[in-house]
Amino acid sequence: MSLLPDSTRGPEGENATEKLASRIRNTRKLLAGAALVGGIIAADFALEYPEKISSLVLVGAGLRGDPQPPDIKEAIAAYQAASRGAEAFVNVTMSSALYAAVRPGSSVYSRLRQMILDNFKARPTFVPGFWKYPQKTTYERLNDINKPTLVIIGSEDSQTLKNIANTLATKIPGASKVIIPGSSHHPPVEKSKEFTRVVLGFLSQKKEMTK
Repeated sequence: MSLLPDSTRGPEGENATEKLASRIRNTRKLLAGAALVGGIIAADFALEYPEKISSLVLVGAGLRGDPQPPDIKEAIAAYQAASRGAEAFVNVTMSSALYAAVRPGSSVYSRLRQMILDNFKARPTFVPGFWKYPQKTTYERLNDINKPTLVIIGSEDSQTLKNIANTLATKIPGASKVIIPGSSHHPPVEKSKEFTRVVLGFLSQKKEMTK
């Protein structure tokens, strides 16, 4: 199994899917794309290198070419916070709709806060155009994904990402969707036992189908 995190650092102009392909050798693996950027890269990877994976799990994923209008107010708040430094950016992010179900002061809150602090180091890679992606958007190519796919979304994640989860589950042939109750944007951290149960169930079902 290869788990792709929310951000991946690299030199400017690097192709994100090519970078991941260089890490995955000849073994066909389950590829899990976690959160906004991880989900975007994982879906593109499944389209560009289908021979390298056996199945796909998209968790709270973003979607290149998603037709929904962006939340301008939230984007401006994040941009302004980032200009003030890592702590300000983390405070704004943790109070956003993405983490509505995470209780401040909890161990999960602490883990996610540290994760976002670590990801802030990759801030230069967030600039539009830093990564090179296939010219055709993922949204336009979802019908071409030909691997068993599981879409996971937290019941308390943002409405935008819930809508994307519905799009992925509808447009990817044969895809299934599971909602993790009580989780917002990071089910593997917020509801780890339930997340593990769901993924193992998916793998078990896939194994039965290939017998």
